[in-house]
Amino acid sequence: MACCYIAAFCIGQLVNACQFLDLDNSIRYNEDKSELQYPEKPRATDNQKVESNSIILSLSGMTCSACSSSVEASLNSLPDVDRARVSLALQQATVIGKSPTLDREAIKNAVLDLGYGVEIGPRSPKEIIDVLRSKEEITRLKSSFSQLARCATVIQLVSLLLSKFGRERLPSFILFFIHLFCASLVLFAQHQYISWIHIDGWKWIRGGQPNMNTLISSSVSLGTAFSFLDLLVRGPVKATPYYSSVIGLALVVVSGRYLETMSRRSAAEHLVRVYQPLLEDQYVKMYSTGQFVPQSFLRPGDEIIIESFSTIPCDCYITLGSSSINQAIVTGESMPVKKSVGDFLLGGTRNMGEQLVCVVHKEQGSSFYAQLVQSAVEASGAKSEDFQFLDLMMNYFVIIVMSLAVLVPLKDIYWSANSLSYGFLRLAIMRCMTILTCACPCALGLAIPSAVVAAANVASQKGIVLTKGFLTIQKLRDTQTVVFDKTGTLTKATLDVSSFQTSKAWAHHTTDFWTYICAVEEHTMSTHPLGRAIFSAGVTHLDTPWVEAKMDLSTEGVTVEPGMGISGDVSIASQPWQHVTIGSLRYLQSCGILDLPKTPQKSDHGVIAVHIGIDYSYAGTLLITDAVREDAKATIEQLAHMGCEAKLLTGDVSHSAQRVSRELEIPVLASEAKPQDKLDMIKRLQDHGSIVTMIGDGLNDAPSLSAADVGIALYHEAATPTVGASVVILNSRLDSIPLLLKISKHTVQQIRYNLAWVLGYNCLALSMAAGFISPFGIVLTPPLAAALMSASSILITLNGLWLRSRLAALDT
Repeated sequence: MACCYIAAFCIGQLVNACQFLDLDNSIRYNEDKSELQYPEKPRATDNQKVESNSIILSLSGMTCSACSSSVEASLNSLPDVDRARVSLALQQATVIGKSPTLDREAIKNAVLDLGYGVEIGPRSPKEIIDVLRSKEEITRLKSSFSQLARCATVIQLVSLLLSKFGRERLPSFILFFIHLFCASLVLFAQHQYISWIHIDGWKWIRGGQPNMNTLISSSVSLGTAFSFLDLLVRGPVKATPYYSSVIGLALVVVSGRYLETMSRRSAAEHLVRVYQPLLEDQYVKMYSTGQFVPQSFLRPGDEIIIESFSTIPCDCYITLGSSSINQAIVTGESMPVKKSVGDFLLGGTRNMGEQLVCVVHKEQGSSFYAQLVQSAVEASGAKSEDFQFLDLMMNYFVIIVMSLAVLVPLKDIYWSANSLSYGFLRLAIMRCMTILTCACPCALGLAIPSAVVAAANVASQKGIVLTKGFLTIQKLRDTQTVVFDKTGTLTKATLDVSSFQTSKAWAHHTTDFWTYICAVEEHTMSTHPLGRAIFSAGVTHLDTPWVEAKMDLSTEGVTVEPGMGISGDVSIASQPWQHVTIGSLRYLQSCGILDLPKTPQKSDHGVIAVHIGIDYSYAGTLLITDAVREDAKATIEQLAHMGCEAKLLTGDVSHSAQRVSRELEIPVLASEAKPQDKLDMIKRLQDHGSIVTMIGDGLNDAPSLSAADVGIALYHEAATPTVGASVVILNSRLDSIPLLLKISKHTVQQIRYNLAWVLGYNCLALSMAAGFISPFGIVLTPPLAAALMSASSILITLNGLWLRSRLAALDT
């Protein structure tokens, strides 16, 4: 037993080191903000009716991936549930129903019947951070380890004293009371300090699946029961019970679980940073009334005041003021960025300068920051369809191990050349305990999430947001064709109105000319780079700030033709309504605009011409610079070197597309393509067996981004992230695309290594425990088996941290 306690001592020193380095209680996050408690949005009550096809459950009691798999399987088995996904890290489940109304009671009972805690509705950010930091679990494990160490010390001391003085010298009744004392101490330690292992281990009787704790509980219970049997059969003098083995096994398991929890908490620190801004003030000031309202009250079109050094509550754009914005939480850029009227602000970023007046673009729940939080959830819970066999293995792994623990000793007894003896039975019990203890199903469940979370973490630090977890990573690794949009993607992100000209009728009314334009373009300035460039230029030509000028405006009937233009009716200060049309020459022709200029010559040198029609007559032309990005050429060359074929697909005119094609040496799939044309082209490539990644930045790219195997939205100063993308590049750098492919390649390699390690370890450990290699002098005892089991889970988590460091070192 000495070697077992040496193993426990070594792990104990690591535990003490972790406790010494556990600075969680002394660290102050966001020290410039006090951690005041603001009213939290209450969870929905059970009798409320759900008018949505999705619901979030706050879970408790899950300790390993087998637990999350059993909850997920139970939820997916409900007739009203279309799909359910469980995140072990967040202790949260997302359930999507087949109809708009979900049966709350059935969903809740499905989890309760498995023995886990559940509440309807998401946790507050403060509660989620506590879950991620595993405060309750770490406190419990610390206490259990220290108390078990004391109990183990007492039992080991008693064993040493008996060895020194000799059992034969002591009266039987004294030995009997010593046995009872040790047995009582073991039972007390199990009840007081590791009862959670027994409780969690046997939840499966009520439904669900056996888990790691089932094996540990079975081994500990078997050793304890046989110790009592040994005392009754052989008497106090000859009995050699398993008190030391049982308490040593519990000590190693708890210390290993503590180290695993600490490593998982380190791996989840990026999730803590994601949720940290949500702890701040949940109220915002309305511009019109000065009233403070909850952030959840905001709706698109509301005008709000963003105070200095406050967090942007939702996606919005500036209508008054300028300031420096810290976007590190979403883009990874440490230096603040200057923002002014017309610029877009992402929810979750921080105003580091002057007060701003902004108009809400997306409410808090639909904001980009909400997408960032959701991507973190998906990264911790998503699985690939190619690895669904893991769920099947998890379902039967523990049952197989328990069967081996029974069949292998019976096999030894059956094939034994000697007659069955009590000593041989003791060895069979020891072998059974070892088999139960050495298996490690937890590592099997950690193999994929640990690598995916590391990849999502590094990507977010580099300004890239991954959603849909491993599904996205795997498809990125397999990408064969990369399709680029042109405007704002291959060309420079920040478009500028370099010059404009008006017709003779509007030559002396430039303020009204720009007012009409701004009134219409306000509806697209946050969804397309051209709209933003035109709106931002227009507000600089007005006599008053836009927030004041728009008070005298009335706008109705605004219609957007993606890839073509926009039109709507505008009235200034009760003047007659004027129909305003903005777009390409072909679009104005289709709208019946008169007196249009002649078709320009095909001498385009990076300039886009946008024509204006007011009251169905030509009013002017805006010239917008559209130069190719400096990093576009190098990015396409990198993709070619990685075996990916780059193509151009744009809604711009043919001669502009050909100019970019010649400069970047990239073939044009189609020009002047409408959203449906882009969608059809993506599907055509997929029909030919190609794995397609599409990169775009405007709302007109949304259908093709959704249809592509991987859709990448390129965020920049001229547009908001569009919908339909499974990846969002927030740093505006095209060279992030090759980097993304490198990250996906390394992550898939790590996952395959993890799976090979887990399967190899379990096969080898079970072979050693079953005695298949005992002829070579290698024999496992239960505590050593427990140390190996804990080391296996810890190694997988540490592999995730190692992968994170390797990915962080990758260059763009």
